[in-house]
Amino acid sequence: MYLWDANTGSISELCRTESAENYVSSVSWIENGSALAVGLADSTVQVWDVTRQKRVRTLRGHDSRVGAMCWNGAVLTTGCKTGAIFNNDVRIADSHISTLLGHTQEVCGLKWSPDGQFLAR
Repeated sequence: MYLWDANTGSISELCRTESAENYVSSVSWIENGSALAVGLADSTVQVWDVTRQKRVRTLRGHDSRVGAMCWNGAVLTTGCKTGAIFNNDVRIADSHISTLLGHTQEVCGLKWSPDGQFLAR
């Protein structure tokens, strides 16, 4: 995963997976730009502090590739290949706060409404 600075044109490496089979499958910036969520093929989600270029959280629980993510304040919503959607409040240690089921196929897109009331999935 690389970050490109549009002002300077510089490129910096943020993170690297340990194997080619564990590729980056989704990314999502928190609204204020201080954190980047990175979904991986191994079913994990990493949350990175981009200023320090340091991983601050690894979220587990999905059973397949994390293909869609979006933020609603400090709540990161993630969707996986098998259809599960998780809400995680990254401010707390036990971050998993809810699960949404109902999809029978991969979650390919997620988006919270601007007021944070509705989730399109």
